[in-house]
Amino acid sequence: MKFNKNDEALELKYASTRINQLAVSSELKNRINRVLEEYRKRDILLKNGLKNRSKLLLEGDPGTGKTMTASVIACELNLPLYTIQIERLISKYMG
Repeated sequence: MKFNKNDEALELKYASTRINQLAVSSELKNRINRVLEEYRKRDILLKNGLKNRSKLLLEGDPGTGKTMTASVIACELNLPLYTIQIERLISKYMG
């Protein structure tokens, strides 16, 4: 499914939440840091015939920090954060 930039179901943000603001276990913080380092060292990976990951799937119950974790990753890597407003998506395309 493609979205145009004026689509109300798609929201663009520039996150400002840093990793030191994330309240997670040290194990989860280490996993996030590995993702960040992999992206930051993508040129080295490419020179060695490898690619950094370009997708992540964050899963969990509502309120467990999935969106905040995505915000942290976007902020730390200075990338835009796109979120889909699922209630708008369902009513627009399926309702």
